[in-house]
Amino acid sequence: MGRISRFADAEDRYALALLKTLPVRLDGLHIVLDCAHGAAAGVSPRVFVTLVPR
Repeated sequence: MGRISRFADAEDRYALALLKTLPVRLDGLHIVLDCAHGAAAGVSPRVFVTLVPR
């Protein structure tokens, strides 16, 4: 029915896809994140740190 493909850069691809769909900056917002039982836990901190510069 389908094929399984493994990508060494899968997290990087996912992070870039998320960054393309989210607003450019999230300054001043309070964010609650549901990581879908850990599925997005590895990439989420990197994405949100990028969107909220310090």
